Amino acid sequence: VSKKGGTAVSVEELRELLMDSVKNTISLTALAEQQTQKMEKVMNSLEQAEKNIDDLKEQVEKNIDDLKEKLISSEKRLVEQIEMINQENEDTQTSVDSIEETVTELEGKAKNLSTNVENLDIKVEALSVVETWPEGSYCILASGTCPEGFTRFEGYMKAIRTYSSNSNYIKTSNFGSSFFRCHGNCGQYHDYYGEILIASCCK
Repeated sequence: VSKKGGTAVSVEELRELLMDSVKNTISLTALAEQQTQKMEKVMNSLEQAEKNIDDLKEQVEKNIDDLKEKLISSEKRLVEQIEMINQENEDTQTSVDSIEETVTELEGKAKNLSTNVENLDIKVEALSVVETWPEGSYCILASGTCPEGFTRFEGYMKAIRTYSSNSNYIKTSNFGSSFFRCHGNCGQYHDYYGEILIASCCK
């Protein structure tokens, strides 16, 4: 038996107090362990969250780098396209200038041609005037229709015998409606190679 504050405490009471103290200590220890486990879970969660944040940051940085590369590539292609368009515009302008020069040249030629046509019209009008043939009786070589007041006469010789049909013996030529030529195809008729036709207009 002991005294506490002047009160006597038995051994059983001390034992019960001790057991209660042990139980409280065990409870507190269990609670401390639970809190420690919770703290560990919280710390693990924080570590996982920090890792996720680091991974997310790394992914964002990678996406930013990829975007920068794509922007640089797009800018390069855009610059190339602009340069190509500028070159096409220069080529187009050169073509336009060339076309304008050609048009100017053609306009000049058209003007000269118009002048030539006018001069030709004047000459045609001059030639359209009815020519007066000299008086008297004579013949001229025909070339198509005879002039007014003339009568057409024709004469010919066919299958003329010559030594050969080559150009040393027969020279083909036309004189208006008259001609010298081979009889048929040159060399077609043996020894009879030549042909002559004379067409005249007489009055």
